[in-house]
Amino acid sequence: IADAIRQAYCIVVTVSTDNDVQAFKIQPAETALFSAIKDDSRSRIQETAISPDALLPGGPYQLWRENEDSRPVRDLVGAFARFPHLPKMLNRKAILDTVVRGCEEGYFVACVTRPDKSVRTWWRQAPDGEVLDDPQLELVLPEKATLTSLATSLLHPGLIDRLWLTPSITVGSVHDFFDGAHRVTLFRGGYEEAVPVPRAESVAIDDALREGIKSGRLWLTSGPASLLGEDVPAGLLSPDAALQAPPEVATPLELLPTSLPDAWQDGRTNALSIAVALSKRAGKSLPWTTVREAIDQAVRSRVLEQAEGSSPWPSDFAKAGSITFALPTAGPAPRAAASSTTPADTRTSGQAVLKPNQLQDLVDVLPAVMKAAAGHDVTFTVTINLKGKERPSDETVAAVNRAVQELDPKLTVP
Repeated sequence: IADAIRQAYCIVVTVSTDNDVQAFKIQPAETALFSAIKDDSRSRIQETAISPDALLPGGPYQLWRENEDSRPVRDLVGAFARFPHLPKMLNRKAILDTVVRGCEEGYFVACVTRPDKSVRTWWRQAPDGEVLDDPQLELVLPEKATLTSLATSLLHPGLIDRLWLTPSITVGSVHDFFDGAHRVTLFRGGYEEAVPVPRAESVAIDDALREGIKSGRLWLTSGPASLLGEDVPAGLLSPDAALQAPPEVATPLELLPTSLPDAWQDGRTNALSIAVALSKRAGKSLPWTTVREAIDQAVRSRVLEQAEGSSPWPSDFAKAGSITFALPTAGPAPRAAASSTTPADTRTSGQAVLKPNQLQDLVDVLPAVMKAAAGHDVTFTVTINLKGKERPSDETVAAVNRAVQELDPKLTVP
């Protein structure tokens, strides 16, 4: 009886793309009946996001009126419940996911007008989640849109090839690129497509550039100024200012007298001399953050040590001339020095500076290390270094010490 009843429910009645009643037969199986209906392409039931280009003017769904530049998102979402020629979407989220993908992939510009009449836009980025329910949210065609905000990630070196035609570009060329007349080639999973680049307001471009420079993803040079990972003073974002990828940080050994003789005199150097010498070798003024990181790595790895009478390290560029360094009294090769005191039955690795995330990576590979070293004692020598833009406060040091003293009192930071 159960099989007979199941077989009786075999006719699917739906509405076709032409708004005609359509009936067809399916073969019920052990699976849920609705699953069988949904799996049949003639039902045109969709429960996942569709391709965003189907929402474009001229697409198969015909959602745009002639000569229309924008459409409210609420109208696009509601259209799938109103018009029979559209796929039958099982949930609203799938339609919104299509809208979000369309913005991320550059098909549309999402635009919302706030109560104060200001406008927020999203292109090649996902709109904020709470905005998707805003009745003022619209999708605008890129060639007709004006960006009032720009994702900083779009300006990262190499992301947009037609913007980064050379390793170094100017601020003026970025403004020219977002004049509304350019196109960018996007890879669509098997083919390439040229997509219009929206026009962007100058303020939006400058704000994105400032954020990129401050976050350390863009390096700005303008005359003697060289900025990376810091705020951009007013007036430095001139049209001829150069933008490029952050420079490579010099290795600790590159700061030694044999590699950087111009910076050393009588076995001593200072942070300013190192900065000048590294900039001379690079052919342009290096940002202080890059020089500071190079010196910091050299100090942490004990290739350099602060000389007697030096100002505290780390520091800002203003005090670079008063921060002096010398070669460690034990020499710049701590590994060789350690090997002379290592017992004959022990083999010790070289020293490495690990950040917290790298310590986690060490824990992840520890089982493999212990398995490989079966039958041998394995120990680790740990030193904790604290650094910041300013010398760490006593309160910070005390908090760290409280956290590590239960592990071993020798880890106390002085």
